Amino acid sequence: MRFRHYLGANYSQADTVDGETIALPIITIYFLGFKLDLVRPVLKIGRFYEDVRTGEILDERDPFIEKLTHDCFVIQIPALPAFTQNKVEKILSVFNQRLALDTNNKWFLNYPAENENDDLGLIINRLAMAAQSETVQNQIRAEEQVDKFIENKLRENEKQIEKREEVIARQNAALEEQNAALEEKGAALEQEKRTNADLLRRIAELEKRQNG
Repeated sequence: MRFRHYLGANYSQADTVDGETIALPIITIYFLGFKLDLVRPVLKIGRFYEDVRTGEILDERDPFIEKLTHDCFVIQIPALPAFTQNKVEKILSVFNQRLALDTNNKWFLNYPAENENDDLGLIINRLAMAAQSETVQNQIRAEEQVDKFIENKLRENEKQIEKREEVIARQNAALEEQNAALEEKGAALEQEKRTNADLLRRIAELEKRQNG
């Protein structure tokens, strides 16, 4: 729900380009610190335009549709490979927790010094400068504390929800048993009514014969 809320907030937010307020197309990129059922380092979820009548896949794109739908990239950080095979994986290696300095400082990476002149080198240098800033380090620690607090609260809420669901399940089971018992009683009463009616009918027939 947190991802959906964030996505909805961005869809409802207008953008300003050259002083004009417009709605820009959205491409989402999710960096996940956990693995999905479909474990791949980088997933691209794309769209396509299909003529439903003919089944033809169209190459054209329409601005109206592009602003209402979006492509998506999902990056599973725990699934990032130890050895990169392309430029994308190489750049994403700056998130690879295999290079973490230690468990207490997971945001410090022991990154090999190489390729300082390419895009990755520029990113590493920029991150190294940020890592040396006490202000940035304090902000990261503060964010970690907030994240831990939120995670603990979410776990507590989940446990409370589970307990409530268990209580509701037990109550529903008890209600079902009560309903079943009431149905049995109702069936017994109906049978008793039919039996009594049959006895009354027989008594009436006997009295009629005697008086006849």
